[in-house]
Amino acid sequence: EPSATGTTLCFRALLKGYGGSDGPVGLVGVGELGSRILRCLLTLGTSQIIVCDLNESRVTAACAHPSVGALPFDSLIRADVAGLIFCANAGSLTEERATVLASNRRLLAVGGPEAGLDSDEVAIRRLTVAGKQFIPSILCGAMGLLANLQELCGHAVEIESMAERLESLVYDIIEESKKKQVNFHEIFLARFPAS
Repeated sequence: EPSATGTTLCFRALLKGYGGSDGPVGLVGVGELGSRILRCLLTLGTSQIIVCDLNESRVTAACAHPSVGALPFDSLIRADVAGLIFCANAGSLTEERATVLASNRRLLAVGGPEAGLDSDEVAIRRLTVAGKQFIPSILCGAMGLLANLQELCGHAVEIESMAERLESLVYDIIEESKKKQVNFHEIFLARFPAS
């Protein structure tokens, strides 16, 4: 699944690039896309994943794996995680929740493919001012979008090639952000201002 692969790739690169590669990852929403992201994280050997979802049966299914635990949403955003992936209903990132996330000392990366995640600029700014790396939904979902377009045009979908290009772009943005001593999201917006 291209969107799950792209999201996982983005988070893995950011956590590695900013020093949190071994930390636990939180996953908000384990529905259709979230469950695929969970499988990708497990395939990559993520040692601890904490999930939440409004649907208890989804949580139970996710927690069948020994590396997966669960917390309610309000606890998850306060949990000791290095990365927090949003793939639930739109509107999860609010100013109030960004304030909570900004105070989480372990948290390095926040974002995900959730629709509308990027719409609250004040919330995003609150995160980035606190040193959190925000990964925009367009970047997490880029592989899924490209795969859909390729399929619609009757072309073969080349997941490995897309993954290599996306990973290269993410690491390039990380390198530039470190060199300029600014956050990842700021460099992303400078390169892709219409996002």
